[in-house]
Amino acid sequence: MMTQKVGKIESGEQVVNSIAMLVTIISFSMLFATLFLSFFLYRLSATQWPPMNLDRIDHLFPAISSILIISSSWFYEVFKKNLDRSPNNARYSFLLCLGLGLAFIISQFLFWNDLKEVGIFASSGIYGSLVYSFTWIHVGHMAMGIFTLLYLLPSVMREDFKKRIRIVNIGKFWHFLAVVWLMMYLLLFVI
Repeated sequence: MMTQKVGKIESGEQVVNSIAMLVTIISFSMLFATLFLSFFLYRLSATQWPPMNLDRIDHLFPAISSILIISSSWFYEVFKKNLDRSPNNARYSFLLCLGLGLAFIISQFLFWNDLKEVGIFASSGIYGSLVYSFTWIHVGHMAMGIFTLLYLLPSVMREDFKKRIRIVNIGKFWHFLAVVWLMMYLLLFVI
C-alpha cells in the first residue's frame, strides 16, 4: 500500500516536472520567436544587406560555435544512452557535453571580440543590435543550461541516476538551446 502511494507521488512529480519544462521551453521559444520576427521584418525592409556598408560577418566563430553546440548535444544523448549500460562512459560523455557547452560560451566571447574589431557594436544600429541581442540572450540561456548540468554533476560523478526525469528534462532544455542556435546561425550568418 505504501509503495503504491510512493509510486503515485513520484509519477505525479514526473508529470509536474515535465509540464514545468514544457512551459519553460515554450516561454523561451516565444522570446526567440520575437527576435526572429524582428530580424525578418528588418531584413525584408532593408534596401541593402548587410546594412551600413558592412561586409558580411566572418563565419569562423559562429561555425565553430555550431560544431561545439551540436557536439555537446550529441554527447548528452550518448550520456543518456549509457546510463544503464556503461556508467563510466555515461560520466565521460556528460563531462564532454559540459566542456563543449563551456567552450561554446567562450567561442561567443571570441565572436563578440571579432565583431568589435570590425566595428560592429550593439550601439552601431539595428543590425549590430540584433546580432548582439540574439547572441547575448542565447549565451544567457546557455549559462542557465550550464548551471543545470552542474546541478547534475554530483549525481553523475556518484553514478546515481535515480531521478531520470531530471536527466530527461535537462536534456530537453539542452537540445532546445542547440536547435535555437542552429536557427540563429542559419538566419544571421548563412541566409
